[in-house]
Amino acid sequence: MIEPIPFAGMVEIDEPETVYCSSCLSYKPFEAGQVIQTAHKNLKRFKCAECLAKISARRYQGKS
Repeated sequence: MIEPIPFAGMVEIDEPETVYCSSCLSYKPFEAGQVIQTAHKNLKRFKCAECLAKISARRYQGKS
């Protein structure tokens, strides 16, 4: 990520960009997830890869 720093110009910062996953209530790297469409047509939110895997696994789980 490149950020402007006053009197130094553009400086590259090697910190990973994290995004808040509202499903597991934690900050995860943006590359480890995706932005999904919610039930409301105009809202989108980030879900991490672990939360997406849980949804996928539950969807195909049989009734007990």
